[in-house]
Amino acid sequence: MGALGGLFARHLAAEHGVRNLLLVSRRGGAAEGVAELESELGALGASVRAVACDIADRTAVADLLASLPAEAPSRRSCTPRVSWTTAWSPP
Repeated sequence: MGALGGLFARHLAAEHGVRNLLLVSRRGGAAEGVAELESELGALGASVRAVACDIADRTAVADLLASLPAEAPSRRSCTPRVSWTTAWSPP
């Protein structure tokens, strides 16, 4: 798990209340710092699963997604709510 992925996972758990996190990296749970990150995210109330997968390999990603239970939040369809605002106005 890279530094950016860990930062993003912490943000999702702490700021957005995400409770189910799938951490994906080439080394999965064997990656440096994953055990500590799992513990930290668990303390924030998140359920964490770390798996090894090369996301550049389409087949590996398809297999990973297929391995998720049908009721997993990432398998359910959802429509994100996006709000755009701007401070710029034309002259």
